[in-house]
Amino acid sequence: MTQFPTPAYHLLNINDYFVANVQFSSGCPYSCEFCEIPELYSNSPRIKTLEQVVVKLDAMRQSGNLGAVYFVDDNFVGDRRAAMKLLPHRLG
Repeated sequence: MTQFPTPAYHLLNINDYFVANVQFSSGCPYSCEFCEIPELYSNSPRIKTLEQVVVKLDAMRQSGNLGAVYFVDDNFVGDRRAAMKLLPHRLG
């Protein structure tokens, strides 16, 4: 996940979008009987670096008015320490 590039948000009108999506992690350590995420994407969470997420959010904001951001993770708190490190960050 650390090699995902920042999308070229400057090439689109971000004001045309209602919600911006950010993926922080993929995979889930739990084995809930109703969920297929561990089977499809691994039960070992992989995360982007805090810097990757902040750079992506800043790039979105520089491209227009961000109304809302939706984290589209398999399990945002799969790595609680990493999630808690991300939450206090403010966009610059």
